[in-house]
Amino acid sequence: MRDIVVYTAAFGNIEKIRTPKYPGVYVCYSDNPNIADKPWEVRPAVWLHPDPRRTARWHKTHPHKLLRDFEFSVWHDAEQQIICEPNAIKQYVDKDYIATYKHPQRDCIYQEELACEQLLKDDPGLMRVQIATYAAQGYPQHAGLHETAVVVRRSCDA
Repeated sequence: MRDIVVYTAAFGNIEKIRTPKYPGVYVCYSDNPNIADKPWEVRPAVWLHPDPRRTARWHKTHPHKLLRDFEFSVWHDAEQQIICEPNAIKQYVDKDYIATYKHPQRDCIYQEELACEQLLKDDPGLMRVQIATYAAQGYPQHAGLHETAVVVRRSCDA
């Protein structure tokens, strides 16, 4: 098994992603083969949806299917850039399987759904059905919220 990979996804109207500052293994899933310069390895989509955001999200949430031969994966949104050596990030999942940042503005999925509606992140009806499902299952308010522009994972069988 290989050690660590940094990956992202860029679909739709994204012109170019940034070149990493440190050596490592970098993978970008994209509909544009010219989206990135070396050391990025640009790969085509494994799953497609008419909405480029959903296509990117699928790739974001499936490293266990896409990058099976790595012990650690570091996702960053395409507009982000890792500014340290990838191996330095592994410490954040020393005893856990996943690490993210605490959301800087909200602490609740119910607040997040309202913000996503205002920002036109997805179909409001779909989001309302999803959030109503969580509420019906007893998911509490103010249970915490993560910001996932960067997600560090240790591989596991999923």
